[in-house]
Amino acid sequence: MKTNSFLFVNLIYRLKSFRDVAVLMFLLEVDADQKEYACSASVLSQRYLGNQISARQVEKAIKDLCDLNLVSIRVHANTKTYFKVNRDKVLSLLNQPLPERMPGLDDLKFPFLDKWSGAGEMPQSESA
Repeated sequence: MKTNSFLFVNLIYRLKSFRDVAVLMFLLEVDADQKEYACSASVLSQRYLGNQISARQVEKAIKDLCDLNLVSIRVHANTKTYFKVNRDKVLSLLNQPLPERMPGLDDLKFPFLDKWSGAGEMPQSESA
């Protein structure tokens, strides 16, 4: 079964841009591949991407995604941008082969991950 993490890593390898993938992932999350989604770059940045990407970077990502024909936009003057994901183009991109061994896409198990999973537990404090 494919997960959103698997999709994210796949898109990172193909687009090689965190900002582009973050915007595309959000648009897929809100089903913009099925219907238009209206939002401004600043709202997308602040509310939906947790200010991890500035509004200016979101605008650059939108331009990149449009240039790749992965997303189309309609701009309503001084208000919102209407986004539509080109589902066929995204699926075509994802169907392009990648090398067999790609970090994050294989089923390798690391002892480090077991340690990290247990890291959330609070260590016992030593008594003085």
